[in-house]
Amino acid sequence: MKWTSLREGDIVDIVAPASASTSEELRGAIRYVKELGLTPRVSKNLFKRQFVFSNSDEARLKDLSRSLNDPKSKAVWCLRGGYGSVRLLPELSKLKKPKHCKLFIGLSDITSLHIFLNQKWKWPTIHGPVLTRLGRGQISLKERREIEQLVFGAIDEVHFRLKPLNSAARRARINSSVVGGNLETISAGQGTPWQLETRGRILFIEEVNERGYRIDRRFQNLKQTGQLDQAKAIVFGDIIGGTEPDTKKKMWKEAIRDLSESLKIPVFEGIKSGHGPIQRPVPINTRARIEHSILVCQTGKR
Repeated sequence: MKWTSLREGDIVDIVAPASASTSEELRGAIRYVKELGLTPRVSKNLFKRQFVFSNSDEARLKDLSRSLNDPKSKAVWCLRGGYGSVRLLPELSKLKKPKHCKLFIGLSDITSLHIFLNQKWKWPTIHGPVLTRLGRGQISLKERREIEQLVFGAIDEVHFRLKPLNSAARRARINSSVVGGNLETISAGQGTPWQLETRGRILFIEEVNERGYRIDRRFQNLKQTGQLDQAKAIVFGDIIGGTEPDTKKKMWKEAIRDLSESLKIPVFEGIKSGHGPIQRPVPINTRARIEHSILVCQTGKR
């Protein structure tokens, strides 16, 4: 399945399937979508904070399912990540798959929804900037142009220059597709019906504010379940924060180095996407290739 490129006037559903945002952040998101010439649509009950969530599980599920299924809107764009999307998966899985695929954008906790849409509905999705950041003007002009060109269909591919992290990566030529996203969210899905399927895929990983031993723990979990060996390659996005409280060192760098040296599959870094200052869009579950340390992902549009 493929999504349809946006056109001026198209309806974009702004959703908050996880953590709450502020009214000011929502106003900024609405303003940004309007600046693109699109029509933002927001649930009247988007915010009714419960615990750390934007609303109750039932309310968030209702809004998300309507947005995914309603043929009037052409895209579903997440306001932010945080935590909470995984709680919606059991009921979301009971929904009938829509006849048409929509453009779906988000990152961080939204990884759980990417995995569901990629694996259960076979949709291509975009691991890309959330609307809170775009609405606050925290995205550079260059980045804005890229995501806007992508959603309006002006580009067919996204290119990333990678850095090999082991010997296998230096000679790698791979044709596959990219899956993955936030490491903590991927790990949380282990042993559930929405566990990430990595066989024959390029595994993309990003993370924020996790110390080295915790990142290594996640790696060992994926390694011992066979998910890393089943992948064709691993490509790291941004890993930020997570300094050790006593030494201030970033021990996760050693965890990545140890992992890279222990695997026979190619391991790279270099995708500027995740929780860092740059959030480039990464097409997920689309045709992709790696050659000469360059990753090329097709966008997933019709």
